[in-house]
Amino acid sequence: MTINLPKEADTKVSYFKNFLAFISSVYVVFILVNLVKYACGAWFPDFISDDFLENFNLLVTYVNPEMSEKSAFFAGVLGFPIIYFFMLRIVEKLNLKNPNLCKTAVLGEFLLTGILLVLCVANIDKDAFNYLYAGLKNVWGYIPGYVVIILGVFVYKTFQNRIRVITNIVAAIMLVSVLYVIFKLYYTPAYDFTEAAVMHFSSYFAPIYKVYSGQTAGVDFTNLYGFYLYFYDAIFKLFNNASISFFSIINSVLVCLSIVFVAITIFFNTKNQFIALTFFLAYVYLYNIANVFSTQSVYFLQFMPHRVFFITAILALASVYLKANRTFTKTFLEIVGYLVSFVAIIWNSESGYIVLAGWSFFVVYLKFCNRRIGNEKDLLKSLFPYIAAPIATLFLAFTVIELITFFRSGQWLDFGKSFYFQSLFYKSGYYMLPMPLLSHPWLLVVLLYAIAATKPLKELVELYQGAQTDFCKKNSMYILLVLVGIGIFVYYQGRSYILNLFITSFPLCIILAFWLDEWLDKIKSVSGFLSVSYVLKLMLVLLPVAYFSLSCLYCVFVKNPNRVFDYVKENTAASGICMQNYQFIKENANTGQKLDIITLDAGMLYSMLKQSDTLKFNTVIDWSDKEQYNKIFNYLKKSKNMLVLDRYTINNLNMYEKNSTESLLKPENYILKAFDKNLYIFENKK
Repeated sequence: MTINLPKEADTKVSYFKNFLAFISSVYVVFILVNLVKYACGAWFPDFISDDFLENFNLLVTYVNPEMSEKSAFFAGVLGFPIIYFFMLRIVEKLNLKNPNLCKTAVLGEFLLTGILLVLCVANIDKDAFNYLYAGLKNVWGYIPGYVVIILGVFVYKTFQNRIRVITNIVAAIMLVSVLYVIFKLYYTPAYDFTEAAVMHFSSYFAPIYKVYSGQTAGVDFTNLYGFYLYFYDAIFKLFNNASISFFSIINSVLVCLSIVFVAITIFFNTKNQFIALTFFLAYVYLYNIANVFSTQSVYFLQFMPHRVFFITAILALASVYLKANRTFTKTFLEIVGYLVSFVAIIWNSESGYIVLAGWSFFVVYLKFCNRRIGNEKDLLKSLFPYIAAPIATLFLAFTVIELITFFRSGQWLDFGKSFYFQSLFYKSGYYMLPMPLLSHPWLLVVLLYAIAATKPLKELVELYQGAQTDFCKKNSMYILLVLVGIGIFVYYQGRSYILNLFITSFPLCIILAFWLDEWLDKIKSVSGFLSVSYVLKLMLVLLPVAYFSLSCLYCVFVKNPNRVFDYVKENTAASGICMQNYQFIKENANTGQKLDIITLDAGMLYSMLKQSDTLKFNTVIDWSDKEQYNKIFNYLKKSKNMLVLDRYTINNLNMYEKNSTESLLKPENYILKAFDKNLYIFENKK
């Protein structure tokens, strides 16, 4: 089929109609999401019931019912493209023929963009704003770099054949250099001494460490984050190495692979290699480097392989799939995609479901566009295998999870409780920030996801109606990026402190790279005021992205980031609460006496003190029900050991049942021997 290019005047009229449909759609969606919020508030007025509070024993900084906000974000992102399509159909029926209306649309776009940016920046976190302002001081020193990037973007196609080899070599050098720096950053054998890394060690590595130090006979992980620790367990057995250093190496390799996957996604789907390289470097800086300087902590980077590895893997696989030409190769990659989704669900269910949903819609979209069958029955029949495949994948994944549970515990999985932690986060969150629908930085993220979702839906409907155009394969990537992007965004809305949501918004960076690549083609296909508008929009996005890209180059090649990162590690290691607790116990506990350490860093402290863990219950922070606390009280009533508690644990115990805690710690049972700002050491008098 051939592409029928519209006339210049028709293009300008169409541009105005799209803008009019967009404005009306935003207004309708705003009414829709507020109706959803109102309905949620009316039907479910109290998500935090007394019974729920009894089970929600986490010390939370901010607790707020958020189901209405999640529902509103879903309604906005999923509803916008559908409403936009219907509004566009209505607008197209209007008898609009004046191409000068295009100027009104362009001016309206920039006015609305400015208002939105002001609303978002006005409510940005103060510390984040100060950090951003401090970074902008370097903007003038990057002017030569801006010139090179801008010239490269606009003239690359003219000299593409002559400089293709050079740009590929430069991109390869950048990739290798970035991977070296990031591996050095993530390989932190002493990270467990940092204050913030305590939670990570206790939740992720402590169960495995207990097995390999001979403290327990088998690994029995709480199904909170998924079964990915069993994969680590297998790797440790394969290499006969279960040290913390090797654990850090595994995470470093997984993070570097995630970066490679993102590079494949951007470079395979972007024609202009200058845009691809600029956005890739900006991605590395924003999501792997900047947070280290802003938070002075390395621990959070370890969440990357846990949450993001399979999401980036499925994006790379989809990019390779679009490049494949042979039917056999595509079929093979489709099977690989479902296998990756299968492993992802077992690895971590929250991200695994997103991977499976994204890959399934990606494949179905391509099959639909390729077949273009007018008969609905024949179409559904041809698509049935691709609808059944994700169902079968999900069933097999749950079967394996069921078998793992039975093999480890001797009991079958209780599906009624298997989503307890997910529902806990979805209802009340953890360290959650309020996310209103107006005047909030994350509104911009959600809106851009919604806009990106309109492209494939619009093309899908046009193809189904028999439009004589060649479909754009890249639109299938928009479906995949929007699904995985909004999926992890809405999940992390329950744990929405700034750094968390910022890191998980990385699919938007890839979407913007695709847009700029398309805008370049539109600049060359139109002229006059419309062409200028595309140039201005491109520059509006390119300039800040170029700043982050050049900041990445500065860190990798000029600033010697390894020295900076080493300083960060040494600083946090010296001031880390884990090391302070270790020193305090060494100075104040009786030498040789066994300890009952019930703290956030209990696993680390036992290993540093070279003592066996005496506790018969889980000491990680995710205590979530009465049974966990009953085990603590029952054990301590019989124990003859010294007791070490931190402030967090005492607050948790008091929140659960203050009378029981006071009764346990009365003078005839325990005497407070020493304490500091965080730790309490009790001598057993029983």
